[in-house]
Parts: sequence; structure tokens; C-alpha cells
Amino acid sequence: MVRKFTFLLGFGAGYLLGARAGKERYRQVVDKADQIWHEPHVQQAAQKGAHAARNAVETVSATVSAKVAGTPDRDTDSEGSDGERSPVTE
Repeated sequence: MVRKFTFLLGFGAGYLLGARAGKERYRQVVDKADQIWHEPHVQQAAQKGAHAARNAVETVSATVSAKVAGTPDRDTDSEGSDGERSPVTE
């Protein structure tokens, strides 16, 4: 019983001290990340990345739309005159 109490007391003290140190260190990391994020060269890189992503989405969207528009409707074009499905060839 004494061992359990000693272990729990040590665990509690370690947790309390670690939590305080952890919170302070976390705050330091967050502040530094905020400083880096607001630097002009980081903002320029982020804007370039966002612009490149927008262009990629537009290109892919146009390509997919063109391919979908050129795809025959399978419900009407894949059936033969006798009503049975014909094999799809590409």
C-alpha cells in the first residue's frame, strides 16, 4: 500500500511539473510558429502554393468535364437493336 501511495505521489508530482513545463514550451513553440508564419517570404511562398493549387484544380476540372461530356450515355448507346447489351469497346 505504501508503494502504491509513493508511486502515485511521484506520478502526480511529475505530471504537475511536466504539465507546467509543457505548457510553457508549447506557448514558446506557438509564438515562434506565429512569427515565422507572418514573415514576408513565408507569405509569398504560401500565396504561390495557393495559386498553383487553384490552377491545378481548374486544369483537372476542365479535363474531367471535357472527358465526361465526350462519354456516350451507357443506358442508350450500349444496347443493341434487340435490347441486349453489346460489349463495350474502347
